[in-house]
Amino acid sequence: MNVPENKQAARSAATRSALITAARPLFGERGSAHIRSLCKWGPSTFTLRRRVLPSGRPPEDSTTLVQDDPTWRAEYAHFTTLCERGGPTDLGQDLWLQRTLRRLGEQALEVAAP
Repeated sequence: MNVPENKQAARSAATRSALITAARPLFGERGSAHIRSLCKWGPSTFTLRRRVLPSGRPPEDSTTLVQDDPTWRAEYAHFTTLCERGGPTDLGQDLWLQRTLRRLGEQALEVAAP
């Protein structure tokens, strides 16, 4: 299924926005933990909610972290090491990921089509 470029761009921007702003909850027996955003995109907030038994609004502790992307240096060092070694390269995994994401995107568009 071919999608016009402007729709693809809009879908891509919406997906990025959702990834950046969506909370990532983790639920457990004693409460829940939530991460909103990653510091590479702006402030990152971690929220811990402790379950109140038998019921009630859980107390909430939040911490917001504002810093540069902490993974950038490690990723760059790894990349330069790979370049210096000059070992074999394989795009197989990248191609598989691209095909898989394209297929999932097309399926989502088919489901969402009026």
